Amino acid sequence: MQLVKECKRCFEAKDINDYHKNKKTPDGRSYYCKTCSVRRKAAGKLVHAAAAEAMRMRSYARWISEHAEWLEEYDKVHNLKGRKGGFLPNSYFEEE
Repeated sequence: MQLVKECKRCFEAKDINDYHKNKKTPDGRSYYCKTCSVRRKAAGKLVHAAAAEAMRMRSYARWISEHAEWLEEYDKVHNLKGRKGGFLPNSYFEEE
């Protein structure tokens, strides 16, 4: 006899072996099928990566704004103004 269970996410009836084991549930299987679990985890990784990148960019921009005076002086002393390798982007030195 083949046991069938309905996934709570995709609402498809699938074989019990298409669900991960989970001791905390009454039937000992996850509420979501393996396919939905994998998709959810992949989507979460993308969201996390995007959020982490945004946080890094905000942090970098804040650090640049807090240390702009020091960085400008460093670039001048080391003759890095407007060159690749300087701390500040070239657009920072362009006159308006």
